[in-house]
Parts: sequence; C-alpha cells; structure tokens
Amino acid sequence: DPWIFDFGDNQLIRVPVVRLTAILWEVQFLLLRPAHLGDPYRRSSSPLTSGGAMTDLLHLYQPIADYGATGNLRTVALIGRDGSLDWACFPNMDSPSVFCALLDRQRGGRFRISPSGAHKGTQHYLTDTNVLVTEFSSGPNHLAVTDLMPLSGNILARGESHALPELHRIIECEGAEAAVDLEWSPRFDYARERTRIEKVRGGWLATGGSARMVLAGMEQGSI
Repeated sequence: DPWIFDFGDNQLIRVPVVRLTAILWEVQFLLLRPAHLGDPYRRSSSPLTSGGAMTDLLHLYQPIADYGATGNLRTVALIGRDGSLDWACFPNMDSPSVFCALLDRQRGGRFRISPSGAHKGTQHYLTDTNVLVTEFSSGPNHLAVTDLMPLSGNILARGESHALPELHRIIECEGAEAAVDLEWSPRFDYARERTRIEKVRGGWLATGGSARMVLAGMEQGSI
C-alpha cells in the first residue's frame, strides 16, 4: 500500500513502496530557481497537547549530532541518520529554505529516503570529501544513500569553482530485496508559500511563488 502524506491545504505526493535489489539508482532534484511534498511521522494528536509535552517534542526531533552535511561552497544540506534531508536553502546559503523539518517536523518539509520500517543508520564521509553516505543494515540486506552536490573547477580559489543548484541522492542496495520509503515534501520560503506539485515528464515539479524545484529520476508516485 502507498504512504499518504497530508499537510492540510498543501498538495502532497503519495509514494508507493519501491523495491530494489542489487541495483544502483540515482534520484536527482534540480532547483531551477530557489526552491516544496509529505510526512511519514505524522500523528493524530499534537505533542504539545498531550501528556509529557516536552518529552514527546524532543522525541520527534533528531539531535543536531545526528546530522551530516553536504554542500557546494554556496549552500549546505543537512541529512539525518534516518536518511531525511531536513534542512536546505537554495541556491545559496542566504536564500529561503526549501526543506526545514529541522525546525518544524509537521510543516517544514523534507526529502527522506530510508528502508521501510528503519529508524537510524550510520553515517560517514568518503575520504577527503564532503560526500555523505548514510547506511542501513537489517538482516540480509544493506542499503546505502550517498548524498552530494556536484562541484567542479578550482575549489581553493575564490570565484573559480562551478556548481549547478543540484543535489544528487544515490541509492545502492546489496543482498536481499529492500522496501524503500521515499518522501519529497519541499516547502518554499520557510513553509510560508503555498506549494503546488504536478507530474511532469521524467519526474515531478513543485512550485511556490516564484520558486520552482524538480525531482528527477522518480516517476512513480501520486499526489
């Protein structure tokens, strides 16, 4: 069955389980302008109105130590050990956010890729790079999500590097089949803009105000 993500008035995507086995799959989203889709952690009641409010609230947010970072000398994205990209501003560090679940898990938006039912994995960087790898191991299968922002040119000199506003998320699965959950829920301008999402050739297009974002390489799913 598909997972349905609901944020009230915003349009959301409904993504079916994706089954992978010993394949390399790349999911790429391109931000044509500064860039918003779901929430698998949704609960029926607000943690602020239930007993032990502060304990519940802290449980919903990951410690900052559980996040790794990848960037391109212009901006940075924070990805948690659960495979969720919870913070990113595009195309520059001082641009409005497009994912900010780090601050508001219900309305902020995220881009999460993780094995179905998994909690937290482990993270490391490829040697001498900021290419971040989040790994999940469960029984007979092993899943790795590699995150990077392409960068070329001389990275040691000011103004001599080149970077498109892109984030590449590469999924590798080894061993037995693994059911993978994917949620893409951009929220433009700190979730203040109304987001519209539509299916386009090769993927999905999200718009909000003057901002646009494209998710490429993932044609399955529904709004």
